[in-house]
Amino acid sequence: MFVVQEPGQLAGLTGGLGDRLSGLITAAAYSIRINRTLLVVGEAPFEDLFVPYYVPSSSAQPPRNFTYKDWSWSNFDQKYTKDMHWERCVNPKKNHIACALDYDYFHDTIALKFYCNRTYLCRWLVEKQLGLGNEIKRILGIDESADLYEIAGCLLRLAIHPTELMWKSLKKLVKESNVRNVNLDIVNDHDQHRRTAGVSKKDINTKVENKPDEELSKNEQLLIGIHFRCGDSSFHINDNTPPNPQCVYISNTTWKGTSFRDDLSLDSPLDLAVCANNLATLHGAGVVTAHQQPVLPPPPVNGSHHSHFDHNVLFKNVNHKHVVYIASDNIQSTQQIISRLFFKNILNQPKSCHVDEDGHALDCATSTLTQWFLLSLSDYIITQGVDSAMPTAYEDIPERMQEFQKGIAKPKFPISAFSRTAVVYSLDSDNVRFGAGCTTMNEAIGHFSHGNWICLPHMFY
Repeated sequence: MFVVQEPGQLAGLTGGLGDRLSGLITAAAYSIRINRTLLVVGEAPFEDLFVPYYVPSSSAQPPRNFTYKDWSWSNFDQKYTKDMHWERCVNPKKNHIACALDYDYFHDTIALKFYCNRTYLCRWLVEKQLGLGNEIKRILGIDESADLYEIAGCLLRLAIHPTELMWKSLKKLVKESNVRNVNLDIVNDHDQHRRTAGVSKKDINTKVENKPDEELSKNEQLLIGIHFRCGDSSFHINDNTPPNPQCVYISNTTWKGTSFRDDLSLDSPLDLAVCANNLATLHGAGVVTAHQQPVLPPPPVNGSHHSHFDHNVLFKNVNHKHVVYIASDNIQSTQQIISRLFFKNILNQPKSCHVDEDGHALDCATSTLTQWFLLSLSDYIITQGVDSAMPTAYEDIPERMQEFQKGIAKPKFPISAFSRTAVVYSLDSDNVRFGAGCTTMNEAIGHFSHGNWICLPHMFY
């Protein structure tokens, strides 16, 4: 029984959405390994928007009502709660090894209630002392050549499949953005949700220099998702006085990047916007000339920050139909991204919230889940990548990981678990772009500890 959210839950108990989904990956994999039924405890929006994935074994088999609202399909009995084991593994302590679920530590209890914000697939594979290699390969199909992000995405898709209410919520988001001429089929099909304007991304990346723009299809709408995470300061009034220097780029002097504990990203909101413009250009949107690029106004006067975010009207000649979608926890960041976009079709939410900061606000949960899901459906996901990480006990032990990591340097990775899990769920790591330079992500990142993705760090956590 994995806990996403439960009645009476205190703030900070399970973390943000990215944390919760990272733990859900571990819970889903563990359930398959030991042949337990995975149940998810979630608040009403989660239970309305996601269900377990189910395909009848034959056309003659009647459909069943698999939901997380009603567990009758699982044969769960309330009496199981009497001897249910609770394992709290959100930000586990140094030696709380049971949190990794390496073995069936809880075989003597019928029900296990599990709280977790870490993904341990890599650990199970690379920690040779566990002796799990054969089991992981036999049951999960994982070996050292596997794309672990893709494996995690398959597990997450088995655990949470979108309902009709989710698709309605997506369409509502599109309509509330007051954007016209957006093809709503862009979010209609879960299996065909990523389009590439008639050519593959690899073809575009390798051939675009030799192909004139008119040879690329201009009839398809590309969905480009942008996620900028400013951080928890976005939700604390005293730390978020505009302009927040971690949320908006004012000058080279003020911009020090965005940091999350030991990780730092220098990708600014402007970098993400420029990357989106470049991708639209690669897909037949025409060249963005120097006079078309809007220039940010000078720094604010007398404490006013509004001048930083006036949307420049020089883009009146934009004629492509591509759609850009912005998910951000900070309205200042969103406004600055918009100020540099070469798009007419811009989807964004007018406000932001944090599921672990706003208590049990149901509209916050619905909005966050919908925005995350739409980000995962994007043809491209542009986000902040980690530029530097302080040497800590959470870095992998190099001498024990050398063979697995094959001597390559640690690739850049999404700094936010929100965008990282969206990438995982998309099943397409090739669609990731990091802001500055619009660089790609190496799929080998799954072989390195990063964020709450755990391989073999000096200190277990």
